[in-house]
Amino acid sequence: MREELNIEELTGVSGGKYVINGNTNQIAFRENRVVYKLKGSPYRAMELCDSLIGVYPSEKEYNDACIALLKQNGII
Repeated sequence: MREELNIEELTGVSGGKYVINGNTNQIAFRENRVVYKLKGSPYRAMELCDSLIGVYPSEKEYNDACIALLKQNGII
């Protein structure tokens, strides 16, 4: 059954949104509006980005941290 979140429950939610296209081997971040070509596995990129969920209070900070981590690991 689907549950609706109210405003109070949303205060604990943090992170951002990324989209990976396995066919074109690209990753994009909603806030940054930039598409990056993946040099490594899309699954590794997902694993790295997912490891940062809940760590940053804003979408922009989350996206920036993901991009930095992916660059550091040679994924983008």
